Amino acid sequence: MAGRPLDVFIAGDDDTSKQAVSGLVASAGLRPLDVGPLRRARELEAFQFLHMASQERLGLNWSSAIAILP
Repeated sequence: MAGRPLDVFIAGDDDTSKQAVSGLVASAGLRPLDVGPLRRARELEAFQFLHMASQERLGLNWSSAIAILP
């Protein structure tokens, strides 16, 4: 995405597990973003559903990504 690594949102209650997943994500050239405890998964699912639902309407043909910009 414009020369930036794709963001991967990670939610979980076990810090050791989140660190392991973050390492795997980073090793694939992606950017892991820890969004907090597992209860955030509900918001992440809704966020992704909105992203999927907007693909056709915006004419993106599944070629878009959600990113957090600093």
